[in-house]
Amino acid sequence: HWQRRVPLELHHAFFPQGEPAALPAEAAWARHERAPFLGTTIRRLAPEDRLLYLCAHGTWHRWAKLKWVADIAGLLARRPALDGDALRRRAKDGGALRRVRLGMGLARELLGAPVPAGWRRDLDSDPVLSKLIRTVRAQWLYTYRTTDADPWTTLRFQLRARERWRDRWAFLRRQLPLLLG
Repeated sequence: HWQRRVPLELHHAFFPQGEPAALPAEAAWARHERAPFLGTTIRRLAPEDRLLYLCAHGTWHRWAKLKWVADIAGLLARRPALDGDALRRRAKDGGALRRVRLGMGLARELLGAPVPAGWRRDLDSDPVLSKLIRTVRAQWLYTYRTTDADPWTTLRFQLRARERWRDRWAFLRRQLPLLLG
């Protein structure tokens, strides 16, 4: 029956090739936790690493699915003792701080998700964040899929979602040949 189907997305890497290693795989798996899954026990990312991944993944796809925001809201609700300092350190080191802010900001604004202590000020102080949230909301209202957006709109969104100039430049170097080719 369709009610018993469990969608499972398999990835061979956390991020697309060439994307800065916001979440180095070896370190992330060293911090793993064990969880029950369909009658067995599996390894899964620690909650801070899961949140970092979910936020970067959603941003990469321009938050095409509300489900991704709900995943973040659910994780924040189930893990109130999330280590906000470790998350901030990993996100900052990997150049993904704005992407984490965006994911948490969307979850807070749209679904009332609780935000870890110390992150409220981060969300409220980022001048680009509210523009990104408005962009995501508008895309849900006015387009059916993010693939409907022109490539230059996507490029501008991705550049604004990166807080470090070196990450913006690296992204631009990878994407311009695709856009111009």
